[in-house]
Amino acid sequence: MYLPGSLWKQMKQSPCVEIELPLEKRVNFLLEEYCYLTQNPDILKNKLHYLKTYYGWDKLSQWYHWIDNQQWQELVEDLLIVHYDPAYTRSLKKMSSKIMTTISLSDLNLEHLIETLRFKNHSHE
Repeated sequence: MYLPGSLWKQMKQSPCVEIELPLEKRVNFLLEEYCYLTQNPDILKNKLHYLKTYYGWDKLSQWYHWIDNQQWQELVEDLLIVHYDPAYTRSLKKMSSKIMTTISLSDLNLEHLIETLRFKNHSHE
């Protein structure tokens, strides 16, 4: 994804809202949003190949095995736990002073999220 430099600069200076969602819900959301990757396993494998340097051939082979066997839940859950969440945590530490609030959700319900953000925003006024 490309963001113009000026937009990225503003985003980095803005307060953050951290949204927590159970792992299972995150996996399901990602499988729905990125279904083109499950329909094009060679593209997915090609993208994952870049992570070999960080996680080694054994981990990459495990991911490839899950792709070949269409074990999408296992693959996405492991990618979140092994790669994405640790990278996100490192990034978040750099921005921790800008976190305005943390919202824990049991489900990814956009309307509920909007209402929660409105309530949190008004309670800070």
